[in-house]
Amino acid sequence: MSDHSVNTVNTGGSSPLVPNSIIRSALFSTNRMGNRREFIRNVRIASLPQYEVSFSGLELNQRDCEVFYACVNTIHNSERNFDKWFSFSTSHAVEMMGMPNDGRSARFVWESLERLKHGNIRIKSFDGSEYIGSLLSEICLDRRGECRFKMPETIARLFDSSDQTYLRLKTKASIPSLLGKWMFDFYSSHSQTIPVPVERLMELTGTKLPKNKFKYHLKECLSEVMSCDKPPFKSFEFDGDRLVVYKASMRKKEEKENPFD
Repeated sequence: MSDHSVNTVNTGGSSPLVPNSIIRSALFSTNRMGNRREFIRNVRIASLPQYEVSFSGLELNQRDCEVFYACVNTIHNSERNFDKWFSFSTSHAVEMMGMPNDGRSARFVWESLERLKHGNIRIKSFDGSEYIGSLLSEICLDRRGECRFKMPETIARLFDSSDQTYLRLKTKASIPSLLGKWMFDFYSSHSQTIPVPVERLMELTGTKLPKNKFKYHLKECLSEVMSCDKPPFKSFEFDGDRLVVYKASMRKKEEKENPFD
């Protein structure tokens, strides 16, 4: 590594801006994963219709998403010089994710950073912009447990778009289930909501559960989200096979009349 200079970090903030193209897709799925992860090659990832997302690399889930958000949060609270290294402590990332501060958690963070480095993404947005590159370009772990990384400027440009959402990372970390974490992000990224077919949610979350089990699990996870601090919606119900979520400012009749595209 020729350049060891590191961006100055203020770790106090924990509400970075995250591109909606990442939030509103199955890039970080809701599946639990052990040591075995499938390698996927240039696969089109389910997303809302205003985005096209493709990915090559080891499967990623919501835990990897939290590690990626730790990187995003570091950038958000740093001098944004992408020629230099960004840095955060493993213990800080583990704390932010609500994981035990032990060797196993630290090892997970490092292995997740490896997956993010070797993962290649292509995102095309509704405005015609297109981004291709790895999620992280370089990573380094020093003997003190300090994680250093670089983010490619092509991917970093996603964070210059107006199509982003502030996410409260500690609130997300407090939600137990991976599906609940995804739902928190997804509905945080919408000021207004529309009914979504359960089968469409299965695609967007990347779940491998059968439909009956997914719908049962979905009800539990939505209740988890509603129990968190400042939830992104006030209530939900099922209208046949569609999930209807209500924001505080919405009336039920208005929301049900909106079709899902």
